[in-house]
Amino acid sequence: MLFLASLLLGAAIGLSQGTAEVFWHGTATLAVVACLVIATVFPFAFFASVGRGYLLPMGVTLLVIVIGNFVAVAGWGNYFPWAVPALYTEPNGKGNLEAASYLLVLLTGLAGLAGTYLWWRCADQSR
Repeated sequence: MLFLASLLLGAAIGLSQGTAEVFWHGTATLAVVACLVIATVFPFAFFASVGRGYLLPMGVTLLVIVIGNFVAVAGWGNYFPWAVPALYTEPNGKGNLEAASYLLVLLTGLAGLAGTYLWWRCADQSR
């Protein structure tokens, strides 16, 4: 939806048409960032399950945002999974990200999926 809205808004305000290369580069960047963000939100499902509502994941989200800002300013954003999508969108950010950055995002997503699954499967079950 963001992609479509951006294209429509750009056409509405009269931006120049640009090249196919710019279009495909932007499309690829948006697709990668969307996948990175999807992977980093899985742990919040675990916190929602543990907290049995939305307050705990909202609090953890705010904490992650604050820590992410400090970590990125300190230069360690490459190793903080929730900062990786934002760093990827920077023009020179892709060169600063390492394979470990993407691996940490993947491991964070898998940990969130596993934690949520195990919570649903094993915790507080009366049967």
